[in-house]
Amino acid sequence: MAITKTVEIKSIRYSAATTVPLEEPECVWVDQVIIIDDPEDDQLPIVKHDTYRLYVDSDTTNETELVQKIHSAVFNK
Repeated sequence: MAITKTVEIKSIRYSAATTVPLEEPECVWVDQVIIIDDPEDDQLPIVKHDTYRLYVDSDTTNETELVQKIHSAVFNK
C-alpha cells in the first residue's frame, strides 16, 4: 500500500474588525486536520492539527491551495 495524506477542513471562522476589547483587524481562521497514513505501517497514522489566522494582507503563497482559495474568497469581495 501507499502512504496517503488527507487534509480535512474542520471549521472556518470569520471575525470583522473590532475596537473593543482589543483593536483587531478583519480576519479568518481556518482549522484543519492533516492525516498521514499507511495501513501496513504500525507507526502511522500521524495526525497534525493546524489553525491558520489570515488577514487581508497575509501572504498565502506558501500555504495549501485550499487555504489560498479560502483567503481569496473572504477578502476579495
